[in-house]
Amino acid sequence: MTSRENTAEWGSLGFMFILAVLSFSEAKPRNSSIVEYEEKDELRLADFIERLRFVRGELHYDADYIRGRRIKTRIAVRSNGTATVDTVGRGKSVLRWLERMQGKKLLQMVGHPQQPGP
Repeated sequence: MTSRENTAEWGSLGFMFILAVLSFSEAKPRNSSIVEYEEKDELRLADFIERLRFVRGELHYDADYIRGRRIKTRIAVRSNGTATVDTVGRGKSVLRWLERMQGKKLLQMVGHPQQPGP
């Protein structure tokens, strides 16, 4: 068993769960889903497990809408240790998630006064 296969065996669930949590935390409502949306909400373990599937030797997580949040995130981890993350309408969010997983701090403007509105 290669190092990547070994890592996939013990680490895939944690990797997928972290990405799912980050995806959920940044998701906003879309159209009529605003009715179910709550600003202070968290992804629950049950939400994650409910969307997990083992398909053709790959572990898949597929989330569309969860309690009013438009998630649109699909994650697949293969037994060889490779993974695919697909999102719809999320821009470069995945890159931010991966940077956060690596412990990188996101740039933020500090002490910059807000511009007055029109």
